[in-house]
Amino acid sequence: MTDANNTSAFEMNADLKYARLVALFGGPEGLVHHMQQRHKDFSAIWEQDSAELGQVLHAHLVVEFFLTEYLKHLFPSIGLDKLGLRYAQKVRMLPANGPSLTSLVPGLNALGAVRNKVAHVRRAQISKDDVQPMLNVATYRMLVGVTGTIDFSTATPLEIVLSFAQFTAGTLHSASDKSHEKWAIALDPTKPVPGFEHFLPDVPKDGVPGVGRRHGMFG
Repeated sequence: MTDANNTSAFEMNADLKYARLVALFGGPEGLVHHMQQRHKDFSAIWEQDSAELGQVLHAHLVVEFFLTEYLKHLFPSIGLDKLGLRYAQKVRMLPANGPSLTSLVPGLNALGAVRNKVAHVRRAQISKDDVQPMLNVATYRMLVGVTGTIDFSTATPLEIVLSFAQFTAGTLHSASDKSHEKWAIALDPTKPVPGFEHFLPDVPKDGVPGVGRRHGMFG
């Protein structure tokens, strides 16, 4: 009889290897049960639905892209791309003196937390608590709610994540527009805008000095 304890792995035949393995699992049934359970565990991970994961990751990537573009617009001299900042670090760079963007910070942080939550293989479902900071962003609830594009009373947490991400990405995209300051001035009644009177609808003129003929919505 072969002394398996004094035999190298290369010298053991298949029967000897199998016998040793079965003994370690307490018999053939124990080995089969173990292999079946391992296959079940693997399949549960491999075959899980990745649609939600893909949607959340895409939404997060888009928001981070426009967040980065806005920070580049805001701080053109720091070479943002070379810093290799993480998403949370970029969020912390938003200026505290910009009320509309500052109000987005809790929602942005919540979006990052949701992204991290679903990005793990053994991920949990997105809950109402996860998206509550997004719903607490007043400008989001007001501007998106009145459009009727989403019903907050029936929307799922995933739908809120995607809606908030789209709203935030659009807001950051607009904020990085070089003409954004013009919009801000136009909507601030305390700021003077020379020549605006020429564009009032009750001005019966075919042209504006230095501008040309009025047309479209002005004509």
